[in-house]
Amino acid sequence: LFMQLLRCGLTPDQYTMTSVLKATSSLPESLSLNKQVHVHAIKFNNVADSYVSTALIDAYSRNRCMQEAEVLFKRNSFDPVAWNAMMSGY
Repeated sequence: LFMQLLRCGLTPDQYTMTSVLKATSSLPESLSLNKQVHVHAIKFNNVADSYVSTALIDAYSRNRCMQEAEVLFKRNSFDPVAWNAMMSGY
């Protein structure tokens, strides 16, 4: 559904991005999907949104990709929700 949205030329907002990240977290290929969403978040400038970056931190930490999570965390370290997402990864 997310890819269809992109093919139609629509721009996903921060709510769409966070929903997709939460929906894909239980799928076996979630890491690949999370990386794709991350690329689109960068493309559409949604990474600056604290909800999107925290959802990405959570998604990467669930997949034990702590280096990627830490890069995002360093940009968003004043957000208490980001702290919780980061701590849950460890």
